[in-house]
Amino acid sequence: MPHGTPEEVKKEVWKNLDIAGEKGGLLAAPTHMLEPEVPLENVLAYVEACREYGGKKK
Repeated sequence: MPHGTPEEVKKEVWKNLDIAGEKGGLLAAPTHMLEPEVPLENVLAYVEACREYGGKKK
């Protein structure tokens, strides 16, 4: 989260959801907290990736 670009964050979220979320029941969260050095753009990319994930499989 602190070092990647927003696009890299999105790709990583989708990769992890592909691996762990196939049958649902996965609570998507980056960690128990976000460090101050995480850019706001990456936090927003994470949220956007989670929202878009369901639609990307269709």
